[in-house]
Amino acid sequence: MKILSRIMNCNKKTITTLIYEEILAGASINNEVELKRKILYSFNIFSITENEAEEASHLERELRNKGLKLKGENWRIDLFIAAFAYTQRCYVLTKDEDFTKMLNCEKLDEAEYYVCKS
Repeated sequence: MKILSRIMNCNKKTITTLIYEEILAGASINNEVELKRKILYSFNIFSITENEAEEASHLERELRNKGLKLKGENWRIDLFIAAFAYTQRCYVLTKDEDFTKMLNCEKLDEAEYYVCKS
């Protein structure tokens, strides 16, 4: 819970519309959707633009040229999130190891989280 409190106390929390959808889709009941929506409104919510699409295509080509593959069914969403972090100069807090292939990441001492920066 230290990580969640650090995020909630940060004054520049940002997510993309892709992350917004991912979080709400993971809700199991309507009450949970409303609770998550209230929490998410404390974040700046940005849309993915052509800049991120171009950076995502660049990252995908780099990964392919290195012979690396991203895992899971949402790998393309992760690619766009990494591209957003790169173009906007943001950090990514994630449990997904795939980000270590796309961004400069360091593992946190607590839990299984990585902090990644462009």
